[in-house]
Amino acid sequence: MDLFEIKGRPYLVVIDYFSNFTEVDYLSKTTSSQVITILKKQFARFVIPTTIVSDNGPQFSVDEFRKFTTKWGINHMVSSQNHPEGNEGRDQYEALLELRNTPTQNTGLSPTEMMFGRKTRSMIPSINIMQYVLNEKATELRSARKQSVKKCYDRRAKNLPPLGTGDSVYFEHKQRHHWRLGKVKERISERAYVVNSQEGVPYRRNQSHMRPTSVNVQIRDMSPPRELLNFDKLAETKTVVPTRTPNTVELSMNSDNLVSECEPIEKEQKRVEPITRPKRITREPTYLKDFVR
Repeated sequence: MDLFEIKGRPYLVVIDYFSNFTEVDYLSKTTSSQVITILKKQFARFVIPTTIVSDNGPQFSVDEFRKFTTKWGINHMVSSQNHPEGNEGRDQYEALLELRNTPTQNTGLSPTEMMFGRKTRSMIPSINIMQYVLNEKATELRSARKQSVKKCYDRRAKNLPPLGTGDSVYFEHKQRHHWRLGKVKERISERAYVVNSQEGVPYRRNQSHMRPTSVNVQIRDMSPPRELLNFDKLAETKTVVPTRTPNTVELSMNSDNLVSECEPIEKEQKRVEPITRPKRITREPTYLKDFVR
């Protein structure tokens, strides 16, 4: 299962691994509680699964979702982020009714036929809609298809050597589209690792997104939180109020006006004109000396 968006609207897609039957539900909020509500409706409609697979998104990694899977007796498997091969099938289907009635290559049967044993009515005209099918050989055909795909993939793939704790690696940062230095913190599964960046931030990555290096990587310690202000001590501090001294200037009250004994002397400030450009000295012509002004 996974979350995706279409024109800014979030959806939850859930795919049955046996039949490839797809369920898509709109999410009013992308919160863990909303995802749990949708899953409860689907489980009540079909059956409570023994195992579910998702990525390590914020909706699936919180304590609320962990308590839900524990209470319902569901084994929650987490795949590496940005590695769709670990969560196979999640990005290959769209929420279309006709997709459920389309036969797959590995079994020759549609997801609806695998789930309900018959075809369902859709917008595409079809005959023998209510004809029931038998899927005893579906598991054998599916296993044979997987072995064929694995054989073709192994021709161009190679086994990667396992990484140890503390090994320096380059790991791919999907959000910023570049590679960063880090150290392997722990190995979670055969191909999944937790890598600490140079800033000390942990990332979960598949080994296909990691490259070993001989560079000595130094992991910075996370800065400790700043000390909070002690408002009790601030409240104990007293404000100093200036007292009146005999030298305080007193004002004499007259009937006409109010005059202060000490008048401040204002200093005249000369206005300094900024020099923008040098000026040429101008002189009056000699033939204008006799001119009466």
